[in-house]
Amino acid sequence: MANTLLEKCNSWQIQRAEILNRNPDMALTIQELDMMLERAVQSAISIAHRVDWDFSEAEKLAKKVNQEAL
Repeated sequence: MANTLLEKCNSWQIQRAEILNRNPDMALTIQELDMMLERAVQSAISIAHRVDWDFSEAEKLAKKVNQEAL
């Protein structure tokens, strides 16, 4: 997932530069899109951490239940 996210961010930077080169008056719109992209990336990171934590906690509980069953 991280590689895909990095590729998308790099692609956006290239597209962003091309758009601003052709249309300098789009700067405010591009800035808003940058902020949306930043929030989306932060949300993706947050979700990934929560999912990782959930799996870690599930693994701990599974081990505990398994030990109690033995």
